[in-house]
Amino acid sequence: MSTSFMDNNYITFNAHINTRRYQHALDYIGQNILFHVLQSLVIGNLGNILEITEKALGENKPLTKLFTDLQISQLKEESPSSWDITLLYKVIRIICGMALMDSDKWSKKEDGDKTLESLLFDLKELRNRGIHNSHRQVLSSSQLEHSLEELKTLSMKILDALIETATERRKEIDVDREGGLRKYVEMVIADVKKRVVEPK
Repeated sequence: MSTSFMDNNYITFNAHINTRRYQHALDYIGQNILFHVLQSLVIGNLGNILEITEKALGENKPLTKLFTDLQISQLKEESPSSWDITLLYKVIRIICGMALMDSDKWSKKEDGDKTLESLLFDLKELRNRGIHNSHRQVLSSSQLEHSLEELKTLSMKILDALIETATERRKEIDVDREGGLRKYVEMVIADVKKRVVEPK
């Protein structure tokens, strides 16, 4: 077996490890941020999440129109703190007093005029791209660094926009949790950066 073949395999293996670490960071950070958004803006009591969701949807939109059987089971039986990004995103759009679900605020592309809705959409899309491309996407160390910085920047923008939205609605933000979440984002990203696998 040639040395160049072994070297190429080694580099590819390292890139796959980098990709997996990025995806874990994205899942951990994204889930924590979306749960914080839900806690901060929910209209009602999180303990009655199923009832609140059904009421917000109204009689003309049963849960089965928007949620899978598994998600409905999670709505009924699990704490929102354990939900994944997809389910949290869906529920936030319904019960947090955000723009209507068909509003273009949820996908506005202009960088200079980002709403909280569009930033949450960006986070959801970032996660979806990672999931759908995981079988073919590999990240070099420099690409991983760039992706982590992109995730960090987006996370901080969401937290800033959340404070602005909550202030406009005169809702209180859990300052300790918000500050801790910023530190958590920094910690997770710093930890992944330490473990970046460099090609030999």
